[in-house]
Amino acid sequence: MRGLILLDLDGTLVDRDAVLRAWADEAATAAGEPDVAEWLIAHDRQDGKVRLRESFLSGVAARLGWDTPVEDLLADWPNMFGSRYRLEPAVSEALTDARMLGFRLCVVSNGDAQRQWAKIEAMNLESLVHACVVSGEIGVRKPDRSIFEIAAQKAGCALIDKVWVIGDDPVADIGGAAQIGAKGFWVNRNGTDWPSELPPPHVTFSHPIAALEQITAG
Repeated sequence: MRGLILLDLDGTLVDRDAVLRAWADEAATAAGEPDVAEWLIAHDRQDGKVRLRESFLSGVAARLGWDTPVEDLLADWPNMFGSRYRLEPAVSEALTDARMLGFRLCVVSNGDAQRQWAKIEAMNLESLVHACVVSGEIGVRKPDRSIFEIAAQKAGCALIDKVWVIGDDPVADIGGAAQIGAKGFWVNRNGTDWPSELPPPHVTFSHPIAALEQITAG
């Protein structure tokens, strides 16, 4: 084994913003109000973070005139949104190459278990990595060290010297890397500024493929 690569899902392996835009465009057009798409996208976040889905869907239903109960919308959200997730072929290839070169791969994602597994299944991720760990399933979230320990165990190894964390969240992913003594590779798809109050990442990339290629070339 050449090392353990721990990978975030949303915003890292897949551009969540692009998935959200496609969903918003479709939902707004279906409602006969295509201009509402921008409102739907903005409503996805609150105070810079992804809004709780109950609050989000309640607002969406009111804005689009849906009469479906929020509880039913919540139950359908994994299919409505998560099933849209797809890996770019080049990302799938990069994961396959890393695995063939002897790296152990594990996806580590914060979120509701049903919603995150809907994404994982839609992306066919289980066939590309050694394990997938979702916080909502095990009751602990990144950046807690224990979720990475569980991920390493599920991937068939331990948190040894050669460990990398690839992710887009400065606290959950890069802060998590610091917790376990791993190299934190920050995926910054949108060109946002790094929070000045936090220790910097080991390296910054605009796409996960570049991060994987640097690891496998080493």
